[in-house]
Amino acid sequence: MFVGAGSPVVILGGNDIQVDGMWRWDDGTLFWDGAAVGNLYTNWSSPPKAGQADCLGMMSSGSWAARACNSGNATVACESP
Repeated sequence: MFVGAGSPVVILGGNDIQVDGMWRWDDGTLFWDGAAVGNLYTNWSSPPKAGQADCLGMMSSGSWAARACNSGNATVACESP
C-alpha cells in the first residue's frame, strides 16, 4: 500500500545509520556494501551514495531509493509473523 502526497514511498526497514554505505535490515543482516552482499536481493533505482539519506524506501514503481528516515510522505511496511 502506498499512501501520502507527492511521490509516495514505503520505508522498508533497511538503513545505513550505523555505518554510512553499509545497508542492513533491521535484524542486522548486511545486504549492500557498494554491491549486493551474499547474492541478497536488491532493487535500487540507482545505487546509493555515501552521505545520502539513511533509510531504505520503495517507490510506487517498486524500485528502491535512499530516503530520509522521517520522510513526511512515507508509511512503514511491517511483516507479520
